[in-house]
Amino acid sequence: MQVLQTLNAGDKDIIKLQLVRQNGKVIDITNDQLKELILQRCIWTTNNTLFLKHEVKQGIIAKWCEEFYGRRKATKKKELACFHTLHNDKDKLDSKQILELETNEQNFHTIQIGIKSMINSIYGCLGTSFSPIANPDMA
Repeated sequence: MQVLQTLNAGDKDIIKLQLVRQNGKVIDITNDQLKELILQRCIWTTNNTLFLKHEVKQGIIAKWCEEFYGRRKATKKKELACFHTLHNDKDKLDSKQILELETNEQNFHTIQIGIKSMINSIYGCLGTSFSPIANPDMA
């Protein structure tokens, strides 16, 4: 939802607040209603956009980060399994198995670092002031 502030035609000192919903519908609200929304349900970004708090409804960014964090953990676990097998059972492995484990370990490492970079990039977008989704509280 976008918050619009316009001067009220009846009194130049009174600011009129409006919410523009995602579907384009415009709703007039009072200062108290806006404060209540921010306290109870929403986060207000620097570009006058309201997002529902995580407790109200998990957003796409949080879902995305959770999904990829889980994938990173699973990939890192596979990487560590290869590492431990290579270092603990190396004398029981033939050269082909060693090469395969080394290759898998490198591949898993590359994948988990790529996922880490993607997640950190999203947090970077939230923390930088010129981003349209900037919100340092969420970063």
